[in-house]
Amino acid sequence: MAALLVALVSAGAYSTAAASGISDEDIGIDGTVYGHSAPEFVFMWGGVSNGWGQFLTSEIDSQVGLSDEELTADELQLFLGETRTYDRPPGAAQKWNNRVYEQYEDPDADKFRSTSIYPDAAELQSGEMVKDAHATVFSITPRTRVHTAEEAVHYIGRSGEVQAFTDFRPNRPEIDIGYENDYRVVNVDTTWTNQEARINETRLLADGTELASTRNENSPEFSYNSLDRDTERLTVESEMKTRYRVEIRTTEEEVVDLPTVPMHQLFDGPDFYDVDYLQDRYGVPEDGDSSRYGTVQDADVVSRSGSEVVEDDPDGVSFVDLGEVTVHIEHEEERTFSETMNVSDSQSVRVYDPQSPDLTIGEAGESDMTMVSSQEPISGYSVEAQPESEYSFGPDPSRTTHTLDYGWRFYTSRDPQWDTMHVTNGSATTSNTTLMSPVSVNAIQTGTVEGEPTPSGPTDIRATTDNYGQASSPRNGVKVPNQANEYAVPTTVSASHGTQIDPDGESKYYGLVRGTNGEISSDNIRQESFEQTNLSLEFEQQDGDPVAKVTVTNAETGQPIPGSQLGGELIIASGADKGETVSVSESGVATHELPTYGPVTATYEPEPWETSSTPRTGATARDRVSQFDQTGYLWGLILEIIQFVLLPALVLKLIASGFTDMFQFNYE
Repeated sequence: MAALLVALVSAGAYSTAAASGISDEDIGIDGTVYGHSAPEFVFMWGGVSNGWGQFLTSEIDSQVGLSDEELTADELQLFLGETRTYDRPPGAAQKWNNRVYEQYEDPDADKFRSTSIYPDAAELQSGEMVKDAHATVFSITPRTRVHTAEEAVHYIGRSGEVQAFTDFRPNRPEIDIGYENDYRVVNVDTTWTNQEARINETRLLADGTELASTRNENSPEFSYNSLDRDTERLTVESEMKTRYRVEIRTTEEEVVDLPTVPMHQLFDGPDFYDVDYLQDRYGVPEDGDSSRYGTVQDADVVSRSGSEVVEDDPDGVSFVDLGEVTVHIEHEEERTFSETMNVSDSQSVRVYDPQSPDLTIGEAGESDMTMVSSQEPISGYSVEAQPESEYSFGPDPSRTTHTLDYGWRFYTSRDPQWDTMHVTNGSATTSNTTLMSPVSVNAIQTGTVEGEPTPSGPTDIRATTDNYGQASSPRNGVKVPNQANEYAVPTTVSASHGTQIDPDGESKYYGLVRGTNGEISSDNIRQESFEQTNLSLEFEQQDGDPVAKVTVTNAETGQPIPGSQLGGELIIASGADKGETVSVSESGVATHELPTYGPVTATYEPEPWETSSTPRTGATARDRVSQFDQTGYLWGLILEIIQFVLLPALVLKLIASGFTDMFQFNYE
């Protein structure tokens, strides 16, 4: 029966290059499994349960032969229970779904199907003659599901494909022919024939508007282009029709009362019991006549009764009462019964069509800044640094690409509602475990924005976010590592790059849906100069305590920056403390009484670039204040040494000398 469901043959011409980025991972299995590299195939399902995992292990064993590999079946099942995540939407899902779809074989593909095949995902509908009907979406490509607490948001591309399966089985209707209470009808025979059982038409609808259609397809596939950005639902709708013909053979009984005739007419008159005579004389229907029972096919005398010789008349002629005869008349008629049913399956979608985001390059000396703002959520962007040298031929190998990832992680998982396929003919149902499960791309948020390369790559990363609400456990109990509890989706991200960024270099953005990456339009790129900031750090003494004096100036002009125009924070830290935020005067000077001597750090942290009217670079100044650097403190220290160290020592020496003389005098 498995052969009736799907024929998943060996890889053949299918490429073994994995788009998911794990094709080279060593898990102890070499070779390919149904056209996928072994690691790609193993980690494609999003973690599987033991039952289906054993089935999958058996399938993998049949492809690669685990006895010849380094991995045991038990170890393989541990791998099958894992979920691997990637920084971009993997291509394994589309590759697998296309393979399953192309290899599917409909065992009832002829005109007069007799069974319905359906997965657990199908919502079956039945009428009187159309039974177990369904139209079930198999896959929408490209699509990425984002799991939030409210529901899974299905992002789809503006252009893509929809694959579906649709089926039903015909059922002979229970029809009352209508002759049961007719005393003239002595017998009714019926013969039913299924004249038609087909899927008339299947349509793809977007919010009720037809996009495409196909006829007589059990596994329809649709392409759509330039989908309206406001589309909320995609629907696959199938019209099924079945038609039955019934041949009705009716036996009508008619009793004819014959006349009384002279006896000699029995010998030289007509055959009173012949059906032709009855048809001619008494109106018994002839072959081909139409009646309420259909078309007459035959008439025959089946019995006669009541004939007797009656008393002779006065002239001596004998008469015979012929009695009555029973005639059976065979009729035949045809009737046709049909039923048409529409079934459908809808998916809530959100069209994902990110427009080119806005890129601002902040020229900040030797360490440029970038800021990207996007209307739709994106998974990151990249920019190119200025080349370190002029290259005449080909790309400059010294050019570095800096990438900002917005914390999105992607993984694939199957829909277990397709693990089992059912085949029913109405009286019996057979269920089979199959590999027909469609695979989808999913996305989660980790809540971190990271830059590459590190450590010299993007630093000082800031993100403005929209709250998408609480994250939910992904569908089907898939366990995904590093999932954030709340989706704070970055909308604006800025970073410092530690190098100069080339505005004419290759600038890209990366989408949440496969195939939606793109180059940032030059019309959306602008440059903005940062005002260079400088800090000078000096020390003074006030009431015997050290005081730090910081002056904030424009690095190019040397002019102080008034505190009301500065924006951001100036922080002065002494020793190991975290420091305190201090105010800057209109003359650009800030003072801070230090709690102790030692190292001092002054740091200017500019206000966020995205909200600043005058973007500035940060600045830091470091120095060390020592007690010996203070003149007043030095003289005070000398006096204290004289007063509390030298003078007491001298007094003690004199006293000691007096005692010595006294002891010497007494001795003499």
